Amino acid sequence: MILRLFFFNLLAVEKDKKNLETEISLYLQRIKELKDRVRIGRSRSSEVLTVDSTLATLQAQIETTKSQISSYREALNFQTGLSRDLSLIDTIQTPPNIDSIDTYLKAIEERPDILSAKEILTASQEGISIAKGVRFPGVSLLGDYYFLRYGSQQNVMWDVGAQLTIPLFTGGTIDSQVRVAASQDYQAELNLRRLREAAETEIRTDYQGFISDRAQIQALIHARDLSKSNYEVQTRDYRHGLVANIDVVTALTSYEESVRALDHATFTEKLDYVRLQNASGKFN
Repeated sequence: MILRLFFFNLLAVEKDKKNLETEISLYLQRIKELKDRVRIGRSRSSEVLTVDSTLATLQAQIETTKSQISSYREALNFQTGLSRDLSLIDTIQTPPNIDSIDTYLKAIEERPDILSAKEILTASQEGISIAKGVRFPGVSLLGDYYFLRYGSQQNVMWDVGAQLTIPLFTGGTIDSQVRVAASQDYQAELNLRRLREAAETEIRTDYQGFISDRAQIQALIHARDLSKSNYEVQTRDYRHGLVANIDVVTALTSYEESVRALDHATFTEKLDYVRLQNASGKFN
């Protein structure tokens, strides 16, 4: 699960870097257009400075993003031994319709940790029976076969004997062993119950997180489309002298922020889906 976390974080940061590069290119185009307008007296030099200031901030952000990419690649290299320059491809697709939460809750019983805890509980229950069984008398049947004998028994090649053992003076020791076995059984039962409760909580949390991610993505898609349309309208109106440069810059920033937020939410949705599958034991 840790490797998947590194994987999605790295993909998200690399995508963020590409979005920042796209935003920077749009601001560079904006600066070029403004400089052309300044030459013919249709815009003020201060408008160029406003965009230059925003551009400088974006360039600082992209340097921070590069540092994050380097850190994640170093961590991935340390965990896996893979090349730091390895090209990563996202192949995980979330289903259009997710199963009901009951489906995931039922899968808890097939989780490796739950299966292991069940086996431990079964063994501890058998341990009680074994400890109690020491109270009962024991009968042993012993037999010998002889290849060569001398004397009066030289023609008797085998003999059989029975031994009866009655635990008359070990009652305290046996009771102690039974109590130890019962304590171990109780601890195993508590551990299984704790694991089940933790798994159920984990699944409910991850399931709700995935549902919220999906709803957020739909809202962000709508926000991105609206902000893109607003940016296009503000750009057109500016060329006709209907709005100020700051309106165009604000619209562009809003549009690019919505794109970055949508991409981030998409990776978060995939990570939460992987967490949900892992919590239900469907991923190893």
